[in-house]
Amino acid sequence: MPSSQGLYYFDRRTEHFTFRFQHNETNPDTLDSNAIFSVYRDRGGVLWVGTENSGLNILDFRQEQFVHFMHRPADPASLSPGRVKAIYQDPNGVLWAGLFPRTLDRFDRKTGKITHYVPTPGDKKSLAEGTNVNSIYKDTAGYLWVGGGGSGLVRFDERTGRFKHYRHNPDDPNSLISDNVYTIFGDRNGHMWVGQVGGLSRFDPARDGFTNYRPVPDHPASLENTVWVIDQDRSGTLWLGTWGGTLVRFDDKAKTFANYAPDPRGPDKLNGGGINTLHEDRTGTLWVGAMDGLYRFNRQSGTFARYTENQGLPSSTIRCILEDGRGGLWLSTQKGISRFDPQRETFRNYDASDGLQSNEFSTGCYQAPNGEMFFGGSNGLNAFFPENVRDNPYVPPVVITSFKIFNKSVPIGPKSVLKQAIPYVDSLTLPYRDNVFSFEFAALSYANSQKNRYRFKLENFERAWNEVDSKQRLAIYTNLDPGKYVFRVQGTNSDGIWNEEGVSLTIVITPPWWSTNWFRILCAVLAVTLLWAAYQWRLRQLHHHFEMTLEARVGERTSIARELHDTLLQSFHGLLLRFQIVSELLPERPVEAKEQLDRSIERAAKAITEGRDAVQGLRASTVETNDLARAVNSLGEEMATDPANHAVPAFQVTVEGEPRDLHPILRDEIYRIAAEALRNAFNHAEARQIEVEIRYDNQQFRLRVRDDGKGMDTAVLSGQEPEGHFGLPGMRERARLIGGKLVILSKVGAGTEVELIVPASSAYTAARRGSWLSQRLVGKG
Repeated sequence: MPSSQGLYYFDRRTEHFTFRFQHNETNPDTLDSNAIFSVYRDRGGVLWVGTENSGLNILDFRQEQFVHFMHRPADPASLSPGRVKAIYQDPNGVLWAGLFPRTLDRFDRKTGKITHYVPTPGDKKSLAEGTNVNSIYKDTAGYLWVGGGGSGLVRFDERTGRFKHYRHNPDDPNSLISDNVYTIFGDRNGHMWVGQVGGLSRFDPARDGFTNYRPVPDHPASLENTVWVIDQDRSGTLWLGTWGGTLVRFDDKAKTFANYAPDPRGPDKLNGGGINTLHEDRTGTLWVGAMDGLYRFNRQSGTFARYTENQGLPSSTIRCILEDGRGGLWLSTQKGISRFDPQRETFRNYDASDGLQSNEFSTGCYQAPNGEMFFGGSNGLNAFFPENVRDNPYVPPVVITSFKIFNKSVPIGPKSVLKQAIPYVDSLTLPYRDNVFSFEFAALSYANSQKNRYRFKLENFERAWNEVDSKQRLAIYTNLDPGKYVFRVQGTNSDGIWNEEGVSLTIVITPPWWSTNWFRILCAVLAVTLLWAAYQWRLRQLHHHFEMTLEARVGERTSIARELHDTLLQSFHGLLLRFQIVSELLPERPVEAKEQLDRSIERAAKAITEGRDAVQGLRASTVETNDLARAVNSLGEEMATDPANHAVPAFQVTVEGEPRDLHPILRDEIYRIAAEALRNAFNHAEARQIEVEIRYDNQQFRLRVRDDGKGMDTAVLSGQEPEGHFGLPGMRERARLIGGKLVILSKVGAGTEVELIVPASSAYTAARRGSWLSQRLVGKG
């Protein structure tokens, strides 16, 4: 509640004030003033506090999950300055911290009293001189043991306040191997082990000396040089992690060592980074934390599985490992703390913005019997209960906060493309000139907002999401084609909870006038008009030419002009049908209408080509009667009487089934296929007999032309060799246009058979089928 003496928190359940937040000159993370004017808590749980200095303070209660003990220059009751490298807490609640530079702090959490122990030069009863305190251990007799660089071991008796020093003595084989002590470990039998430069030592209280294990040169089963960390598994076996990256199994009873040496070339081996920490979890799995990753050790196969930043760690440098009550591993790293789920193999990362002492941690960690965890680093240490560290469930709204064209903010107004503020706009219509634009966006979650993440995409332009962090809340698009797009943005809170719905904005980029559908239609209509005029002019020329040569071609029944007329008329008839389709599609489906127009232009070009071919002497082939059999028979008799044929084959037309009316356009195409097949049989096959079979039934219409002539080679049928004058591509194309199936079988010396099959639903005349067929012929043209 507001006051002039800071901010108070009233607990309604206990009806007491449980917290008071005040300004502290020595702590920049406190209120900027004790004079509170206003307080507001948003939907994300963040508390906003306004003070007399017009200041705005943000309090995220979730950051209180991690208690932070640190040095404050003007506060003698704070930790000593430096890097916390060792932590231990007594059962009575006294917290011990070892630091670099060498300091030992005793903090009574019940009373808040803190005592600093520092080396006193020349005083052998004080904390020994050295570089740091990097290990703390309390034995069963109640002595506190402290190890560090250059200081050997120091035993501290709290009852007398005196320190006893243990150092390396080259004349005493029972002294420490080295004064550079890295770790102190007490096993379940009450033995104290010391890892140091040069080997491993076990303290013998009876003789106040050490049993030492040193490396044996050129002996693969001996200990490596420097022992950084010691742990004991459930079977009682000791495991040692070394500076050189070797994992060592030590059997204290047999006094034997087994080394798992690193091999960077082996994918299931240690990679060679120094081993900082070891931990056997509740399932019996041994975990190795090294300078180059987290390793899961399979003791049965002797292999390792490695986890690095590629799998989700904030840093591959693992400093310390602790396990919570649910089997999750808490890993301190060089870039924060990570919670690892061994079953799902997923990581949840925390950093200084979540309330940690800093992002850089040391090898100092400790877990109290009640489950509380302690991790030390370059700015003090954190204490927390893992079960109290929960993710923020708040799903933040996502808004578009800015819209720019050519990197300039778009004004709001009646003459602008932006009629109101961009967060309230559902759609934008932009001219083609403004096709370079950008959006800024934000997730409205202010609890540790720098860890919010975003993903965006422009539908109809991008398929995949673009994922960015809070420093890149910007999407830029350039040189987009005219069309309709949808810009979508999704965001998270600081704990990665996504707003899957996000926000969307429809964007329409209009085309220039010369690219509009209306302009395309106008051009197409003009082109068709010119083609039609050219056609009429050419037709008059052909009629004139026809009249001039009529007497010389009295016996010729096929008219070039008639062929041109029929071919072009059919093509322009198809064009007219297509333009009717386009006019119906244009209002609702402009893209499809454009495709139809493009096809119409192609159709017009084809009509000109067909007209030219007809002028060059193509044979007339339009059926002038509804009776297809009679038309084919007449054509065959005409070819049989052609003086160019030296041998006249026997010719026969048979009809099976009750004749039915065929669609006029389809009938013409069938006739043309029959005419081409007969032309080949009469003129080129040297046949003795030619048979035409026309069959009508309820399932299909079938035309079959057979001859017993010389046949065609398979290379000609397959198109591998030029087919010359046989007209096979034309027949196949006509069959495709009418939805039929054309099969040509031929063998050299054994004749040729041409068979056309058209489904009944396409072949026979019906009102709705005829309309469908007309559209199909136009669309395929």
